[in-house]
Amino acid sequence: WKSIEITKAEIVKDIQPTNIDKNIMLNKELKLIEIIKNEIKENRKCWIYTDFTGESGSGQYMQGENIPERLKRLLENQNIKVFWLKPNVAPINRKELIKKNKDKYDVFISNAKLVQTGINMQFCPSYIVYMPSYHINTIQQAVRRGYRANSTLENRIYYLYYENSIENEICERMQLKKVESQAIEGKFNFNVNIKRTASVLGKRISDIITN
Repeated sequence: WKSIEITKAEIVKDIQPTNIDKNIMLNKELKLIEIIKNEIKENRKCWIYTDFTGESGSGQYMQGENIPERLKRLLENQNIKVFWLKPNVAPINRKELIKKNKDKYDVFISNAKLVQTGINMQFCPSYIVYMPSYHINTIQQAVRRGYRANSTLENRIYYLYYENSIENEICERMQLKKVESQAIEGKFNFNVNIKRTASVLGKRISDIITN
């Protein structure tokens, strides 16, 4: 990361986030490799969804290797064939590009937004949300790309996050949004330890479930 300027009232200061040594593997990365290897043993392809997918660290505060580049490198070091669907591919070309490469690779990486609609991916039954997102609708659509009427393979969805972190909080909020959206359709999940949100609907659902 580059230094980040923080402005609050009349105070301006720079913060330099800790940059990780590219030779160190994080716990989440180790878990990702473990999941993918197990899926490959069953002849199952995996699709990884992550943010910060701009090429060559093109984010405002990013420099050097970005997340897809890093994951691609780590997986290829494990002799896993990886295809990165880049954001600069025009929407009209994505479907054909995926079809062309679906049999050549074990793992695919992209931002969930790139494939959330209009693409069928029955060939890929396992989906890994590498970075939790507040955009629950986007994630919900993206992880169901292989769930079609003519699908023959069990779909598996993995969410990776660190406990006691902002990622944990995002996952909890995702869960709440999912439960509330399903409740609108009359589907109530009593196995979820739901906490009410600030919405009137959230309170009513919470009251119904807990009383």
